[in-house]
Amino acid sequence: MTARRLSLFSAASLAAVLSLSAAAPAVEPGGGGGGAATSSGTGISTRSTYDIEAEYASGVEALQAGAYVDAERAFDRVLDLAPRHVQTHFLIGLAHYGQQDFKSARNSFKKALRYDEDHVEARKTLGLTYLQLGDLDEANDQLDALKQRQADCGVCENADALASAVATLEGALAAGADSSALAPSYRQAGWDAGDAAYGDAVRRINGRDFDGAVTVLRLASEALGPHPDVLNYLGYANRKLERFDAARDYYGQALAIDPMHLGAHEYLGELYVETGDLAAARAELETLDALCAFGCAQAEELRAWIAAGGSPSF
Repeated sequence: MTARRLSLFSAASLAAVLSLSAAAPAVEPGGGGGGAATSSGTGISTRSTYDIEAEYASGVEALQAGAYVDAERAFDRVLDLAPRHVQTHFLIGLAHYGQQDFKSARNSFKKALRYDEDHVEARKTLGLTYLQLGDLDEANDQLDALKQRQADCGVCENADALASAVATLEGALAAGADSSALAPSYRQAGWDAGDAAYGDAVRRINGRDFDGAVTVLRLASEALGPHPDVLNYLGYANRKLERFDAARDYYGQALAIDPMHLGAHEYLGELYVETGDLAAARAELETLDALCAFGCAQAEELRAWIAAGGSPSF
């Protein structure tokens, strides 16, 4: 089948490094459903329907340049369509921090942690922000939370990030009045890294490594911003792990950005079939039939799911 193609900003529009010192069935690339992916050609798709990716890139560029007000404005526009995107809340928190608006920074970091309580950088910088606000108890609470995650992690893939975060926050607490010298810093992965992570996630999904796919897709989302293809596959991988509420939320996020995303409509319909809501599944099929004037594989696959009352045997 042919996947729906959406674009991301060019590699030139997102610096490879952001440093702040001042303040299942096989699936195919493009977020579509039902087709088969190969080990090649798994890059993110290349046609745009909305400038949310460009806004995200603009915000990252402004943040890198220390233009914190411009960064805040760009990230605000991203959040208009992607209000639950974890990384955008984190980055706008850094923009607030750079403006020394520590109360707003605190609120943004807390929002990021509301949607992903394991976001190491958000928790570390929230601790630093509490220090700037003079709230040592809350800063220590964030340090304790990081230490607990470090103990639980052992040698997990976040081990280095957790160790660094703990050391930074411990150093800031020890510095006391001089803690302002330990302003948060962050390295933002570039477009190429995000695109590679997306391709890796597609391969993991094809290999039924859904836990691994979720981890890699989160990395892609950090680098690329709230791209509907990435959000759609986050929904797919979570659905295969029977995390139906999380899957439904990711599909909703994808469709808020691109209401015509065929793969998200198909996969959401399949979720409804799996959870016994055939009326909602048929509504998704009606939407696909309306979007696909000459028919499309996504509609036919969902039609088969509905007829079979679950995953079809073919």
